[in-house]
Amino acid sequence: MSTTGETKIGLNYDEVTLLNNDLRLYYVKRGNKCGVLDRNGRIVVHIEYDAIGIDSSLYPKNQIKNQELLYDNCIPVKQGEKWGFYNKHGELIVPIEYDAIGFVVSTSNEKSMNNVVIIEDIDGIVVGKEKKYGVVNSTGEIIIPCEFDRIYSVTSGGEDIYYLEKDEQTIYLDDYIVENNLKSYKNNTLVKPEENTNTTNETNSVENQTQNIVENV
Repeated sequence: MSTTGETKIGLNYDEVTLLNNDLRLYYVKRGNKCGVLDRNGRIVVHIEYDAIGIDSSLYPKNQIKNQELLYDNCIPVKQGEKWGFYNKHGELIVPIEYDAIGFVVSTSNEKSMNNVVIIEDIDGIVVGKEKKYGVVNSTGEIIIPCEFDRIYSVTSGGEDIYYLEKDEQTIYLDDYIVENNLKSYKNNTLVKPEENTNTTNETNSVENQTQNIVENV
């Protein structure tokens, strides 16, 4: 940044907007392609992508703060029809091979189900490939493989309960966390895998109630 408080980004771009104030990252567009620069005009994401960021309006339950920078680290990019992620340092952490970011409920008959793109309990982002869905975390690691038909939430008693669906079988996310020894972040606090068993037992009654909602959809 210059002494006058301005960025050192040149004028040879059609569009320049602030992507993140704390990191001083900027979205730039030239022609039909876009990328990300830092405040000194250095390239973070090359200007070769068709889109950067997701459409947060599709996921009102997730309350996304910045649709172009998830978890303050992941920059979603689209090239052609494929999606991937860079981190805030400009490193490609998820290859550009996914057909979708997030799961969108397809019919109006499923009103009790919520679209999902982030699952904060597991530091996760939902991704899709060949009509199957899984989850990567904010560092790009695959934590749930793309083998599920649907990943969604149901709101009950003010709480969003997450489900995975495969071959017409519905799996409670908290059960999957325990069975697969995943890290869980309840209320922004790391819960060790062995502690999740207690959480699952305490939420069994909630699960039964929400399962009834799903079955009646």
